[in-house]
Amino acid sequence: KEEVDAEEPDFDEGNPKLHWTCIKIAKIIIKQLDTLEMKEHATAAASSSTRKDPGAVLVFLPGIAEIQTVRDYLMEEDEDQPRRKGLEWWCIPLHSSIPWEEHKRIFDAAPTGFRKIILSTNIAESSLTVPDIRYVVDFCLTKNMQAD
Repeated sequence: KEEVDAEEPDFDEGNPKLHWTCIKIAKIIIKQLDTLEMKEHATAAASSSTRKDPGAVLVFLPGIAEIQTVRDYLMEEDEDQPRRKGLEWWCIPLHSSIPWEEHKRIFDAAPTGFRKIILSTNIAESSLTVPDIRYVVDFCLTKNMQAD
């Protein structure tokens, strides 16, 4: 059982931001999905059921800086934790500033032994459908342009 060693987030409605505690919790959730699916695969193998590919994870983030921060954190190994077992993580950024040629990778199947994790702004909320998304992590933060 993994615990989050962080202070309670101090939320300021006038200055919404992604707190480190939330980023840490997202990583723990994805690790738990790996563990859950490994158990499902073991059960399926024992009962000779067909094995499902790992479910892709869609993580909604407010902007490109947060996408990069979360990607870096997900990809680094935890010094005080044993090496993560199971699937490798394939993180794909999805943001309007990234060329469409790179965006198209979200539709590719993850290589064998990998879990696809799409880190996206709300661009993927209503304009795209990625068929292998099985899990969604939504921090409910967006950046909106305002004009006076």
